[in-house]
Amino acid sequence: MARTDGLVRLSEKTPEERSAIGRKGGLRSVEVRKENMLAKRAATIALKLQPNIDVKQKAALKQMGVDISKPLNVMTISMVRIAYQAMNGNIKAFRFLLDMAHMSPNAIFDIGKIQLMKQQLDLKDPTANVQDAEIVEQGDKQDTSKIEAEIRKMGIYGD
Repeated sequence: MARTDGLVRLSEKTPEERSAIGRKGGLRSVEVRKENMLAKRAATIALKLQPNIDVKQKAALKQMGVDISKPLNVMTISMVRIAYQAMNGNIKAFRFLLDMAHMSPNAIFDIGKIQLMKQQLDLKDPTANVQDAEIVEQGDKQDTSKIEAEIRKMGIYGD
């Protein structure tokens, strides 16, 4: 159970105190967003680096079908390595590649749900839109069979 001793509800604080708390939260939020932006930039730069690759590694990449005439960056080499792990039975690596390529069953199912919702919005009967949209938003296990059937009809979701 969480400790609540010493805590005071915001409703019991003065408007000035609530304003000060909100200001601190807003300032911290800005700091965190800046930190995340800088981390994203650093990661992007790191993925675009072009490391030195020896002849043996280039031959292995060429054998796997990678065009080595173009400059290779860390991201390309990493994806090839992950693909190699997937080919050797690493299921997590395989799922990662499917997700990155938006080919996982969940991603395909999500694309199908979006297309189905778009079709529902094009319907003339507004009551049908509301009922069907609720089914999609709820994500109920019982209701997904209807969605899956529609998606299969569209040829998006394979068996």
